[in-house]
Amino acid sequence: MIQDFVIEKMSAYVIGGSTPESAAHFTRGELEAIYKGNHHSRDTSGAWRITPPPEALPIEAAMKKADGMIAEILQTCKQQMETERTGEKQPRTERIKKTGLEGLKRFTRGIT
Repeated sequence: MIQDFVIEKMSAYVIGGSTPESAAHFTRGELEAIYKGNHHSRDTSGAWRITPPPEALPIEAAMKKADGMIAEILQTCKQQMETERTGEKQPRTERIKKTGLEGLKRFTRGIT
């Protein structure tokens, strides 16, 4: 599903040190490349193949769905970071790095 793809990719980028905005940009670009047939990955045998799309949708519908999900995640991240900043808590991205991919997945799944 596109939702799972967006959450996994954004999580990986944020955990790697990207800002949520950069993670959104790279996630969107990667998904667009997949739907255009310009993205390759390895299959179980190790051979390169064109990455299949996460859902059988036209590119316009898929990108609209992804953009909505990304916008919600960014808005929630901004609100959470602002709340924590005013309460002098640790920034959200630092906590995400500590809790890992599962922590961000739990955080973002509450959005949908």
